[in-house]
Amino acid sequence: MPPLISNSTISTQSSSGNSIFKRFKRNVYPTVDLPYENNNYTLIDDYFMGMALQQAQYAWDKGEVPIGAIIVRECINDSNDDSIQSTNTSSTTSRRTFQILSAAHNKVETNIDASSHAELLALRNGAQNLGNWRYPPNSRLYTTLEPCPMCLASIQAFRIDNIIYGAPDNRLGAIKTHMNLISVAKHPYHEVKSVIGGVREEECGDIIVRFFRERRELKKKEKKKMMDVVVKGEDRRRDLLKLPLEKRIKRSSRFISFVKKVLRRE
Repeated sequence: MPPLISNSTISTQSSSGNSIFKRFKRNVYPTVDLPYENNNYTLIDDYFMGMALQQAQYAWDKGEVPIGAIIVRECINDSNDDSIQSTNTSSTTSRRTFQILSAAHNKVETNIDASSHAELLALRNGAQNLGNWRYPPNSRLYTTLEPCPMCLASIQAFRIDNIIYGAPDNRLGAIKTHMNLISVAKHPYHEVKSVIGGVREEECGDIIVRFFRERRELKKKEKKKMMDVVVKGEDRRRDLLKLPLEKRIKRSSRFISFVKKVLRRE
């Protein structure tokens, strides 16, 4: 896995104040401080996409297609959170504070559920923690692969404002690559404010390519093992046919008696 951006310029800060959300706790929503760059999200997007890549690696370790997602929210004008507000107003020109609302990775095989995509699981987990299916303003969803139509519809239904993805999906990409659902049909309840693609695209695409390459190699090895077993069985059969009839009968009778003993035990 490629490392995240160096943490030399990044600090993690806890927030002890109360949030506008009922279940807003430090252990559920850790805060991350990132350098302020005049509304330039390049460094910020790279950092959080790195966290999504870590989630993708977790999926690979479980034998799942390596796709990861993370949902964050920038703390802007949180009047009910004195801790965050004071830190933001004191040094708005030096840093920006983000809260990590949810993180998840692909679990289609684990859950035996075709809808267990990384984005959808992250949306569900975050909503459960928030106690509200409507995500707060300034929420940003990061995913290593361009969302499919199902995930895009869910992102809009959960009221996510910003979508950032890594590699394009030539087969199911619903934002730009395969189809462009956002521009084709306007959502009746929620409009996505911004969509950014290609963030750490090479890394996000490479991890999927390497995963499927490894899977193909494993399948080839398994197929070769099966062929070896078949060949050995044929060789043994030929060797048995070369023996005299009496020896063939003895070996066959031994095998039959062995099978009978096994059946009696069961």
